[in-house]
Amino acid sequence: MKIKIEKEMNLPELIQWAWDNPKLSGNKRFYSNDVERNCFVTFHVDSILCNVTGYVSINDKFTVQEEMETMKIKVKKEMLLDELIKWARENPDLSQGKIFFSTGFSDGFVRFHPNTNKCSTSSFIPIDIPFIVDIEKEVTEETKVDRLIELFEIQEGDYNSTLYENTSIKECLYGRCVPTKAFYILNDDLTMTLIWKDGELLV
Repeated sequence: MKIKIEKEMNLPELIQWAWDNPKLSGNKRFYSNDVERNCFVTFHVDSILCNVTGYVSINDKFTVQEEMETMKIKVKKEMLLDELIKWARENPDLSQGKIFFSTGFSDGFVRFHPNTNKCSTSSFIPIDIPFIVDIEKEVTEETKVDRLIELFEIQEGDYNSTLYENTSIKECLYGRCVPTKAFYILNDDLTMTLIWKDGELLV
């Protein structure tokens, strides 16, 4: 699925963006966000030329629209009891009518009743016992991921991997010298979710 997002850029960033995205910038006019000055930059079709109308500072801000691939994935998140209850309160559509079992206490579970804000637990459960919850989230190449694993090919048939923390796919790909084959999200239960392969998100 593709979504449109807006980005604010200064003049050098706008020119670099236009160079990288000729299909999005060609034959387009981008006005400064300072509307009182009525200055703008025009990029020509199939050309590296652009015109500047009015007095434009390199610090002027411009807003551009980008189309980005996005995908919805389910990731496994570990939560303590208080975190689980807070998440359930904020996500009634995902929690009501569901039972969540604890990971370290074989008989422990929390049940959130349908069409109400009530929940019940199995007899006595420790408050520091973790639960695993499937959370649905939307991901693009610019989404920062808590734990992102990159699989890359050093030479034909020889693969290696790297773990990144709080990093996006786009940041990992910047300046990459060897071919990246795939990206995975490392879940709290140590399973992995494939989200990117052979140059694109899995939509």
